[in-house]
Amino acid sequence: MLRNGKSYESMLNDLGNSKETWIKLLEYNKIHSIWKQKLDFLLQNEADLREWNTFWSGNIDTIPADISDFRQRKMLHMQNSLTFSQFELMYQGNRKEALETLFVEVVPEWMIEKLEAKRITCKVMYRARIEGKEHIWNLINVA
Repeated sequence: MLRNGKSYESMLNDLGNSKETWIKLLEYNKIHSIWKQKLDFLLQNEADLREWNTFWSGNIDTIPADISDFRQRKMLHMQNSLTFSQFELMYQGNRKEALETLFVEVVPEWMIEKLEAKRITCKVMYRARIEGKEHIWNLINVA
């Protein structure tokens, strides 16, 4: 029995219903918190939850790899659908949201400040992501 009185099996049966159940599953299985944060970010809405539920391999032992592969899938989709003009417009309106959309990961304010301090333009950021930089910190460390 889990702390909330549910069985592990009932938690598994509820995975399709909420992101919170997924987070509880990761906690119960002692999956590192970075993977909980990544999955929490990747599951923005019901459509993401449905997509993740069909994507997951079903093996709790490979869930970090599954989360990473799911992010890669989302990045490929973003790469095929987000033009530079769209990104530039988003960036002018909300830098954090634009960068999170482009890199498909949480972008803390301090990273945005570092990018601005290094005078990295949105064109450089967009090009770097499209050319294979998977994480925003790669831009900070290289520039």
